[in-house]
Amino acid sequence: GSEEMNGIAYECPEKAMHVLDENVYLEISHGSEQIKSVLLSNLNNKCMPLIRYEQGDKMLINHSFKCLCSLGGDSIKMMTGRCRDTIHLNGGTNINSFYLAEVISKANNKYGDIILQYKYVFHRNIQTLECFVCLDDNYNDWFISVEKEIKSSFQDCYTSIRVIVNKLSEKCVELKNHFLDIVD
Repeated sequence: GSEEMNGIAYECPEKAMHVLDENVYLEISHGSEQIKSVLLSNLNNKCMPLIRYEQGDKMLINHSFKCLCSLGGDSIKMMTGRCRDTIHLNGGTNINSFYLAEVISKANNKYGDIILQYKYVFHRNIQTLECFVCLDDNYNDWFISVEKEIKSSFQDCYTSIRVIVNKLSEKCVELKNHFLDIVD
């Protein structure tokens, strides 16, 4: 889903992402890339419809998909993230927002959902990624383990980036801004 369109797709028991075609119409934008931006049209917002809205999602769509769950129609085959929430490393390597979220999810799965909030800040000029985490008060002693897990996830795939993990204060402030800031 998204704020602008509400529901876009849902995951069935077979792990396919079925497009909610009664709510949105998806079009692939033209371009030379294999994975392209998607243009969304909301079919239910009568007061302020968004037509061919490009919110920055990049994905592949599988048209006329026949799923084992017995549903048909369009499905999202692959989603690689928002183009504006992508870290561009020197040398042409990119880290997309889905990978950033997956790193936190992996740590939360390993340690039992102890990361309550997080935010990334990428310092472009020094190629350094800072990850700020706020842990459940009962698990603040686990910070070193969480830090190692997060750093290890990046070092497995992105050896050219320096990663720093910081613990936010015990009283977490609400991080309403983007979960990724890119600064010079």
